[in-house]
Amino acid sequence: MIGPVDKTTENAPTHRVYTAGQRYELGAGWSQVAKSSGETYIGLKLGSPELGPQWVRCRLVRLEQPAEDGTTHVILWEARER
Repeated sequence: MIGPVDKTTENAPTHRVYTAGQRYELGAGWSQVAKSSGETYIGLKLGSPELGPQWVRCRLVRLEQPAEDGTTHVILWEARER
């Protein structure tokens, strides 16, 4: 689950990422605006033991139209060489 939080400082995250049931925190997110399109998205930083020692950086973006299953957002990332 990705949910908004109150910012405590200027650089603090605008969102937190939790496992289902909000039992464990997996990361944080910051609201951002794409330079080329002006679209808003959430830049995410995710981490857990299963993902290894490196953080995964990705973006949560809104789909132009909902998918057939009702999905309205998708997470995009680029794989990095290890």
